[in-house]
Amino acid sequence: MRQISESKRNNVVQCLSNGFSARETASKTGVSKSSINRISQVTLGVKSKPRIGRPPKVTSTNIDYIVQQVTKNGIESASKVSQILSSDLGLSLSATSIRRLLKTRGIVPLIKPKKPLLRKKNIADRVAFAKSHIAWTETDWKHVVWSDETKINLFGSDGIHWCYKRKDTQLKPQHVQQTVKHGGGSVMVWSCITWSGVGFLVFIDGNMDKQLYKTILQEDLLRTLEDYHLNPKDVVFVHDNDPNHKSILVTDWLNNQEFETMVWPAQSPDLNPIENVWSLLKRRLYSNYDKPPTSIKELKERITETWYAITPEEVRPYLLSVNKRCQEVIRAKGYWINH
Repeated sequence: MRQISESKRNNVVQCLSNGFSARETASKTGVSKSSINRISQVTLGVKSKPRIGRPPKVTSTNIDYIVQQVTKNGIESASKVSQILSSDLGLSLSATSIRRLLKTRGIVPLIKPKKPLLRKKNIADRVAFAKSHIAWTETDWKHVVWSDETKINLFGSDGIHWCYKRKDTQLKPQHVQQTVKHGGGSVMVWSCITWSGVGFLVFIDGNMDKQLYKTILQEDLLRTLEDYHLNPKDVVFVHDNDPNHKSILVTDWLNNQEFETMVWPAQSPDLNPIENVWSLLKRRLYSNYDKPPTSIKELKERITETWYAITPEEVRPYLLSVNKRCQEVIRAKGYWINH
């Protein structure tokens, strides 16, 4: 191997110390890149080229602090995080930059869904229900008739709320907008869903009371079973724990029927597949027409037309999803699930 003069070696060391690359140093000194790399390792140690430009404004520790604010402390907006950074760390960072940094950690904004308030008993009851039904087969779920009421607004939704959540995490209290029944609404309707299709639709004028609810069950629930030729002895009926549903008047009537009434955990619409069918109805109401309805009468006409157009094939996947929902409730330790 050809010996490199001391002066050339010194020139190489000087160039590398000044931040020139091996290629640039070779061009300036006439020494081969392999020799330059060898000199670098022996004389300077393995040394990378100094970073050119301004050092980063935000460190990894700063990003960890930002993540902590939205995941553990429940801060809901990037603007609020910006204020906290300024006051706590003296770091000036825009809301846009904070959103970009959160995205690099897999944290994205989420529209805050409305979820029922869950107390300790609700959580325990949800887990108990899920565990007692997790072994049910598709055949078992096919015999269940799911019922519920919902409100439908004349001009769309009640508004949306945002928060931050990791893509792969369960819903937590800071991720939802907790609600309690019942709010107002333009139209209130009752119906049910079965394996054979949707049930009869009832418009509720004014407030629902226990006598009206009993009448709906006597007339429209039984009529649904009859029209679909469902044997009441094979049916399991589901409704939630609304006070009218649990009244002595309604409970006595249900106890005298041939069908079974399922014990239902309170505050658990995410376990009831009729909620998904309600959502399907509302999406179609607001997407299948060019203009909003001009009156309550027109809204009722659209609801009726859209509801009865829903096919059994569209309903059945929701009915068969209940076993999976039970598994998810157990994994979530009784908290809300993404249904």
